[in-house]
Amino acid sequence: MTGADLMTDADLTTGTEVIGPIETPGESPPPILFIAPHQDDELLSMGAAIKAEVATGREVRVLLVGRGNKSVVRTRDMPRLLGRTPSEWEFGRIRDAEFRWSVENLGATPLLPSYVDRLDERAFTSNDVLAYIQTFAPPGGTAVATLTAYAEHNPDHRACAEAASRLHEGGHTAYPPAFFTACSRRAAVEALGHHVVPEGAATPVTPGDQQPYRHTDLATDRWGVGYRSVPYMFDAQLADPLAYRVLAE
Repeated sequence: MTGADLMTDADLTTGTEVIGPIETPGESPPPILFIAPHQDDELLSMGAAIKAEVATGREVRVLLVGRGNKSVVRTRDMPRLLGRTPSEWEFGRIRDAEFRWSVENLGATPLLPSYVDRLDERAFTSNDVLAYIQTFAPPGGTAVATLTAYAEHNPDHRACAEAASRLHEGGHTAYPPAFFTACSRRAAVEALGHHVVPEGAATPVTPGDQQPYRHTDLATDRWGVGYRSVPYMFDAQLADPLAYRVLAE
């Protein structure tokens, strides 16, 4: 799939619960593009919000930035599961399948550029992410959502947050970005003095939504990479299945 192919699809739309200014009667809501730094970020930090947007009947898209190639799961867990260590490319391919299944499970459209077009994990820069997002977010009317940089130790997550802010500040999109945090990081974000509000009360993440990242079946190339990577985050989400938006100060 090429960038041109992605850009010719129908425009995205969104409701007012997650992104953008309050709509006025008669106005068409702006497109929405959820940015996932890695496979599983869309579910763990934004899943209920994505489902809420889908529930409005409008199209929602989720863009994957990273290749999924550097997770410790590849060398720590896969040799025990497979009897060998998969290559970074093969490992990324399996993670891509998890991502596609997850986004489609949430009811949204996955935007999954080729492996070579995406970025190496743990090596994102905000400049690279900004250029990457601009390729897939039409200028002007697109709203963007991604993970917050607050209480985030992963440098790729912080780079995506900075790029999303710069996208708006530079005039590429008219709408300020929305930032989300996983329920397992909510307390840490609030401890920094930031206001966090729940979204997706009517569309919580379910055990079925987590299956793409939990399911293991070697015969069908399902390795359960997401759950093996951060099991505590998946378990916490089942107890607290909403999305948490971090409001601007």
